[in-house]
Amino acid sequence: MPSVGPSHLSRRTILAATSGGIAGIAGCFTDDDSSGDEDGSDNGTEPEEVDGDRAIRSEWIQAVPSEASNLSPYWVSDYASSLRISLHLDGTYTLDENGDFYSLWVDDYENRGDEAYAFTLRDTLEWGRDYGAMTADDWVWFYHNVIDAEENWTGYLGRADWNSVDSVEAEDRRTFVVELERPDPLFVKRPAMWGTSILPRALTEPYYEDWQDGDESAGEALNVSDEVVEFQYAGNLGPYGFERREIEDRYVATRNDDYYRRGTEPDADDWADAPYFERYVIRILPTQSTRLAELRSGGLTYTELPADQTQSFADDDGITVVSVPTPYNRIVVYNQRANGWEPLRNRGVRQALSMAIDKTTVVDDIFDGNAKVAHTFQPTYSEFYDDSRVTPFGEGESYDPGRARSLLTEELSSEYGYDGDALLGPDGEQVLLDLVYQTGETVYEDTGRYIADALGELGIAVDQRATPADVLFQRYAQQEDDSGNAVYNAGDRDEYTSSDDWDLMWSISLNTYPNSPGSNAPVFTETGSFNFFGYVPEDDLEELFSDAIAANDLETQRESFAEIFGILSRDQPLNFMMFDNRIHGYRQEIVHTESISPSWGYKDQTFWATEELHE
Repeated sequence: MPSVGPSHLSRRTILAATSGGIAGIAGCFTDDDSSGDEDGSDNGTEPEEVDGDRAIRSEWIQAVPSEASNLSPYWVSDYASSLRISLHLDGTYTLDENGDFYSLWVDDYENRGDEAYAFTLRDTLEWGRDYGAMTADDWVWFYHNVIDAEENWTGYLGRADWNSVDSVEAEDRRTFVVELERPDPLFVKRPAMWGTSILPRALTEPYYEDWQDGDESAGEALNVSDEVVEFQYAGNLGPYGFERREIEDRYVATRNDDYYRRGTEPDADDWADAPYFERYVIRILPTQSTRLAELRSGGLTYTELPADQTQSFADDDGITVVSVPTPYNRIVVYNQRANGWEPLRNRGVRQALSMAIDKTTVVDDIFDGNAKVAHTFQPTYSEFYDDSRVTPFGEGESYDPGRARSLLTEELSSEYGYDGDALLGPDGEQVLLDLVYQTGETVYEDTGRYIADALGELGIAVDQRATPADVLFQRYAQQEDDSGNAVYNAGDRDEYTSSDDWDLMWSISLNTYPNSPGSNAPVFTETGSFNFFGYVPEDDLEELFSDAIAANDLETQRESFAEIFGILSRDQPLNFMMFDNRIHGYRQEIVHTESISPSWGYKDQTFWATEELHE
């Protein structure tokens, strides 16, 4: 599946942090007229469709900067992992360029009012080994024994997405009905079903029984078992089969001869012989310069391009560049847990820091204009965005280092004060904040230095630490819950913290779900499953999200979500820096079958090459 954009599964993940994204919970696409710049320009080169035989070519080679953190669909949260998983598991369905249902495992669905949805599986889905056909029973068992179990024994990261579900029951062998606790008109576009992958009941049930018998490690044993990490259970459910994994080097998958989606509707012609490569190779190349050199020399079919080098590749006759707007908000995270700087719990302090960072400088001078300044957790093209409700920080007049310094003086306790240009803390020493960000692209490093300089103008010293993306989340975002699982919100921010201390985190980007903004509740509610930074809102965001999700008319939903995004812009739990484009560089011989839009890559298994590559 040539991932010239995030695959359907990697788009499902909520966070996109590597140069390939580290993205985590659901689908989020927009209408066609939202693609490209607001003036209607492409903001990139769209490769032309060409005539030619869609022959099966030898291999697709892609580079990513970091190793996958895990290979279980129950634990996936990062792009490097979800990319590998999506080679073997398509998931239920995806959303096309119009934000509409596009069939994968689920052949069709039926809306039975706003509180019930029936999903019908294709009749050609087969698990691997001796697990038989995927049936409605697999999904019913998954809900009752993984999602709705008394404890999250598998450590499933998407469990909170199912909070509004009351039951899942089989109607017949292929159809299961999802009953909701309350109306949710956008449920099909929310993450509980969209893009979800599961393990077969027959594989999972013995581990469940072990857990019931008191084996607290049964869930972990399942997720790291050879059957799971080598995708022995995957059968015909994805375009490729597992061949081998060489840690910190490469991951190799081979074309699945029994792929269920081949030659099926919709778009049967596009899928006639999909996928169109014998092998899919993922190379781990941590250094940006190495990845780019390999693309130029023909050693790669595809890699993402850094924003600051887009034009040089666009001028290369051997490379096609496609710049795609995304729904991912690249942010600076303020750690409000106990291992962060305590004043970050003060809204005024967060506002002051955001006010001191010029987003326009970052977008124009570091990202070379390949991004749009953001002020809240929705792109401006979203129908749920209302500019009149948004409080800006860090652009135009709202970029004001002088006012930021004054605001810090007002908001910090009397234990803090300025000695000349230095802000001193209770210990009499200059305030020192730890800024962490991922390795992999110079734009991350350059922005990190700019943030440090900007906060230096406020008298704050900044210690910068760069780390690979998978390590970034393990050490600085995840906490260990009471069952020993690594999760993104284990509970009370005073009790549960990451293993390493930090204050600011830059470079990750989070999915904003413009089609189903209720999906953002896990990030911004106090008990939300992805509130890893310990935000405790003053407003009752849990109730506001609940009411907005259940609203049965679009106008009410627009008003409710606009209120939420206005509160977030004011509170600054994160510094909502930008929506940067995803810039894809691939050999000119690759042909796509999609329109450029934020959903780019929703059927990337159909991409093909006009001639052999890597000769």
